[in-house]
Amino acid sequence: MRVNHKIFLPLVACLVVCISAGCGADKQENVQGLVPVKFMPVSLGNIRDIIDYVGDIKAQDEALVYPKVSGKILEKLKEEGDDVTKGDIIC
Repeated sequence: MRVNHKIFLPLVACLVVCISAGCGADKQENVQGLVPVKFMPVSLGNIRDIIDYVGDIKAQDEALVYPKVSGKILEKLKEEGDDVTKGDIIC
């Protein structure tokens, strides 16, 4: 029989906490210092790990475009984000 550690370990932890806190102790003795908690029944299901990152995304390769001569651009043939290959005219 294979034991599902995702369910078994939390149940053992709850049992240890219950025994060390004295589950059967009189409520009047342990009123101070208690923290209210919410609980729900144990159920089988999928667990997803989600990791959020903050930052900027940058391409592995970049190309800076500089003009060889000064002047004004009369027509743009490619827009930002368009695919280009070597030798393509962009403006």
